[in-house]
Amino acid sequence: GMTFVILTGGIDLSVGSILGLAGVLASGILESTGNAGAAILVALAVGIGCGAVNGFFVAVCEIPPFISTLGMMTLLRGCILVYTKGSPIPIKVDAYKFFGKGTVAGVLVAVILFLIAHYVLTQTSYGRSIYAFGGNREAARLSGISVRFTEWMAYTLNGLMCGVAGVILTARLGSAQSTSGTGIEMDAIAAVILGGTSLSGG
Repeated sequence: GMTFVILTGGIDLSVGSILGLAGVLASGILESTGNAGAAILVALAVGIGCGAVNGFFVAVCEIPPFISTLGMMTLLRGCILVYTKGSPIPIKVDAYKFFGKGTVAGVLVAVILFLIAHYVLTQTSYGRSIYAFGGNREAARLSGISVRFTEWMAYTLNGLMCGVAGVILTARLGSAQSTSGTGIEMDAIAAVILGGTSLSGG
């Protein structure tokens, strides 16, 4: 998910907080209903929503990504602490824990998402638009690319991936912690750079 954002020349510092919020809300749903499907959908919806808000501020309001996502990181971390009251939320539903406890399910999810992302970036017009946008925004605009949509969707997709990561992390730990995801943004950025993506985009 972070690869999409960095290819546009941006950065997302809020991924750890999005992951954490998605995880604690999913765990809260599990605790109250026991419905694993609903919990996963809530986590994905939270990820998409937070990513879309990031994208709106960056693409439409033209707030620098560092400032926008730093604000989102702080806001969501506060929301997590308020929701959990600083206490972990245990997960007792085995159907949910299946994605992180001693199975290949989590690995398969990662591989499938990687292959989808690779296909989107290399075989679709949207993927080419991201590379063009990151290389030269004005040239991309003059070529007929919807630069706002391209940038907005990059952050939204990144948010979706954070929601997926929140599900897998909480399933692996068997609980949702108020500190879940802290510092993960640096791991994500480092992984993208080590993978060969340029911080300058394109």
